[in-house]
Amino acid sequence: MSKYNNYIDSEEDIVEKPIDVLAVFFKFFSYWKWITASVILSLIVGVAYYKTNTPLYVIKSTILIKDDKKGGTAEMGDLKKMGVFSTSNNVDNEIEVLKSSSNITEQVIRDLSLYVNYTMKGTFRDHLIYGEECPVNIWLDKAALDSLNAPVEFDVLFLPKGKAEFFGKYQGHNFRVLASQGDTVVSLPAYKRVYFKRKNPIYSYNKPLFVRILNPKSVVGEFKGALSIEAVSKTTSVVNITLITSHITRGKDFLNKLIEVYSREDMKDQNMIAANTASFINVRLSSLTGELNEVENKVENYKQQEGFTDIKSSAEIFVKKSAELDQKNMESEIQLAILSDIDDYINKKESKNSGNNR
Repeated sequence: MSKYNNYIDSEEDIVEKPIDVLAVFFKFFSYWKWITASVILSLIVGVAYYKTNTPLYVIKSTILIKDDKKGGTAEMGDLKKMGVFSTSNNVDNEIEVLKSSSNITEQVIRDLSLYVNYTMKGTFRDHLIYGEECPVNIWLDKAALDSLNAPVEFDVLFLPKGKAEFFGKYQGHNFRVLASQGDTVVSLPAYKRVYFKRKNPIYSYNKPLFVRILNPKSVVGEFKGALSIEAVSKTTSVVNITLITSHITRGKDFLNKLIEVYSREDMKDQNMIAANTASFINVRLSSLTGELNEVENKVENYKQQEGFTDIKSSAEIFVKKSAELDQKNMESEIQLAILSDIDDYINKKESKNSGNNR
């Protein structure tokens, strides 16, 4: 018998032994101290991570963008063919506007006062306070706000009887300023006029509220970096807007205001284009009317000068001149009719936009 056959015989003689579960258990049980310590350490690390790290939330919204390639009126197409409109409104362009436009983002930040951060200090981590959670609104006047080169930082502690204490550090020195119940302006070392308004009911906290005021332009990058905008598909003009934020209400307000400001700015652009187009048409109509009158006057003068007595000698010249003038007259009348129709369309669109704005 060959070695190969001997090998097969030996394989057939192998008998599977049953697993001794009890022996395995006692073997690992001898390491129970290490296992227990590992579980406890994992729980401690998990709880510490949760307590010390600020959770992030994903806020999503959807907007429908009017795309000239996927819609639009026939009249607008005729205007573009004539060269009256040279702009192109499509999903890709509008996505880039929303992504890259610092003006829109800055306007949202100003409208919602997102350049002011209110933070409540906690045991493990600080908590961002926003909206109805915040007991006070604090702001600077526009000139002082726009001139900020560094953040203005201080703490506010709300005391009994409506009093509030502002304290912090400025140029290495501590300061404390007390405000009574009726005060709405406080003078701090960094800025002499800091405005604030308590909300009703007046809250009283045992812990101070940390306030940080920044130049709105310096906050734009933070929000743009957390913003993601993309089309749902290549065949639709629906766009998904996603924002990563540490405060759900704050994120929702930002997206809603972003869509509102974008729609408002888009309407301004459309109204400006309509107004410029109407102005262009009015100028062109006036010019064509003058050209038409000039052509008619030339025809009349030509007939008077040439007369009709020597018909044989002037027939060819008259026919040629008359044909040229009739051609110019017809072209002017056609352009006048087209521009008159366009003017009616623009006036109807402006009336519709005015109705929508109301």
